[in-house]
Amino acid sequence: MKTCRTCKDSKPLGEFYRRPDSPDGYRNECKICWKNKCARYYENDRENQREYRRAYYRKKVAENPDFQKEKYWADAEAARELNKKYYLRHRKKRLANAAEYARKNPAKANATKKKYKVAKRNACPPWVLASSELCGMMEDIYQQAQELTKETGVMHHVDHIIPIQGPNVCGLHVPWNLQVLTASENCSKQNKVLEDAA
Repeated sequence: MKTCRTCKDSKPLGEFYRRPDSPDGYRNECKICWKNKCARYYENDRENQREYRRAYYRKKVAENPDFQKEKYWADAEAARELNKKYYLRHRKKRLANAAEYARKNPAKANATKKKYKVAKRNACPPWVLASSELCGMMEDIYQQAQELTKETGVMHHVDHIIPIQGPNVCGLHVPWNLQVLTASENCSKQNKVLEDAA
């Protein structure tokens, strides 16, 4: 147990970030107080922080002329290809990290899954559920994703074109809002609306 010097609460060491140069190897503020402190510091010094990051980036580019991030920003297709290669290169590590997170935090992992299932159920209108034809169309799309996974050996997902948990707009769980994507494409898309779908 350790007492946070900010909130004065005694908490387990797991509630403190590590700090090698500290006598006990942990920070004096708990994780919550440290996050709040960093957020306040950044909010009060936002412009200087941004300028520091810009200067740091310019320095890195000057040290390594081969690294020119602007060319990827200018070419969206090249950026997507770069992201795809990065995802495939680190896929096993990401899956292992996700499995480890789910093992260590089963409550959070289950809550996230449950939240998505509830959103998906609420996004499916009653008149779709009442139509055997529309339900059959959705089943065919999920079947198509499974068949493509078996045929190609590449994992395929059923994606919502307009995300059902989007930050700005939420779509419905209906046949015409579903598409089959590879797992890497679906994960890189996240809760975004692609430009050609907008």
